Amino acid sequence: MTAKKTILVLDDDPSVRHMLQVLLEQDGHAVIAAGDVPSALAQCAVQLPDLMVVDLMLPVEDGEMFLREFRRRWRHSDVPVILLSASSARTEIARRLSVEATLPKTVLRGGLAGTGDHPDPGADSGQRDGRGQLTIESSGLAARGMCGHMDQLYADGLFSGEVVLITGGGTGIGLVSASEMGLLGAKVAICGRRPELLQDAVAELESKGIETFGAPCDIREPEAIGAYVDEVLKRFGRIDVLINNAGGQFPTTAEALSTKGFAAVIRNNLIGTWSMTHAVANKAMIPQKRGRIVNVIAQIIRGFPGMVHTGAARAGVDNMTKTLAVEWAIHGIRVNAVAPG
Repeated sequence: MTAKKTILVLDDDPSVRHMLQVLLEQDGHAVIAAGDVPSALAQCAVQLPDLMVVDLMLPVEDGEMFLREFRRRWRHSDVPVILLSASSARTEIARRLSVEATLPKTVLRGGLAGTGDHPDPGADSGQRDGRGQLTIESSGLAARGMCGHMDQLYADGLFSGEVVLITGGGTGIGLVSASEMGLLGAKVAICGRRPELLQDAVAELESKGIETFGAPCDIREPEAIGAYVDEVLKRFGRIDVLINNAGGQFPTTAEALSTKGFAAVIRNNLIGTWSMTHAVANKAMIPQKRGRIVNVIAQIIRGFPGMVHTGAARAGVDNMTKTLAVEWAIHGIRVNAVAPG
């Protein structure tokens, strides 16, 4: 039987704190809930937790500040940490309470009963007991650093030898993902519609010692996608991870949105994502019998007022993600979606 833990939950959202507290206490764990850094540090001084769940998106990056201060005060402590980086990540933590993708050196696995979410058959759902209750296993290793690049958080060489393809990789989330995964050992292929942005991105990544291939590719054009994927395979020989990050939309009221505008966003965000996914799966991942696909979507569970076109497109990608997770599990392909924000 797994030992029960004392768990610190630090999040400025009271609903998140309450949700995690209820779930953890149902499994017999003692919970220290804090909404700000001073309160969290004060409670740690009374009782050092066995595990910490920390939101990094607290105001003024208080989450990072808390962990720096915690490590300074309790220099010799060895407390595993679960990192929450956005509300979407909080939802995933609440749904599956699995941090293998967030902090490989800390393992927190288990299923949750009564969350209203169906487990993703294409993902590793972890270990469950007969009731679907939370089970915690700690490796006894703490997070190694909270500032700068994620290679301070993740195991060195985590993606060593792997090839990661990122659409929309010239800027924003795509470029940051390319940088972080490259610093963890991956070879990186990025694409986008603007050659000048890609050129700058490739130069930036290569300056960090990351083996990079970048070329223009319009995900609205299936033939261009096929040619680009072929070139990536020619350069690197395989594709292990696909991050579908490319997309575009514009704010508008529903009554002012034309059919042409609606169709343009569907073609870009939904059909473009499908076309790239289909090409990479058939040309690389299915023959390899292995692959991981991450689709970047949006918070669409309650609709998307002001951008009905992208809400519809992202909802389509969400359903596609769940469907492919089931269909392609037989090929060793895991398919998941993340919703930043």
